[in-house]
Amino acid sequence: MDMKEKAKEYAEGKALSAITTAIEDAYAAGYQEGYADGYANREKPETPIKYNKVSYIDLELPSGTQWATGYLTKANGEMELLGFGKAEQFNIPTIRQFQELLDNTEQFMTEKSGLLGTEFLSKINRARFWLPNGCYTYRGLCYEDNYMFWLKDAKNKGRYALGPKVHSFQAYALPVLLVSIYDTSVKY
Repeated sequence: MDMKEKAKEYAEGKALSAITTAIEDAYAAGYQEGYADGYANREKPETPIKYNKVSYIDLELPSGTQWATGYLTKANGEMELLGFGKAEQFNIPTIRQFQELLDNTEQFMTEKSGLLGTEFLSKINRARFWLPNGCYTYRGLCYEDNYMFWLKDAKNKGRYALGPKVHSFQAYALPVLLVSIYDTSVKY
């Protein structure tokens, strides 16, 4: 082997080694970049929503049910609108509890701070609370109506009612109104 061939072989070896090293470095850098991109774009776990504290009013209803004095709101004060599947995880009223509320209160349409709503006045102890008109979303559109909230229908499992209109629309997102402490001996 002459000197030229040895030099050529040496140069090819060095070039092949340099190319192999460059390819390995490119793969490693690509892996690191891909990992960083994947980490940055990963699905982040849902942060739990924080809600404002809920106040209840005792209207001295026969069942002992106490009603929240307003809709469920997020910590930022925004009214929460939920589909029934999420709303039923809260202590929402049943149709019977709602009927009991209507039977034992007088309802008046009133305006407070420029908002229309309904005032509920207990026939028993004269305690009162006010609900602003609610709104509901359906297919991305927001509609305002008289007080609106989800109700459970214990008799017809799988059928659920909404607000005072008592319809069965599970595709809606509605405000959430809560109830507390009720007589468990009364079947709802």
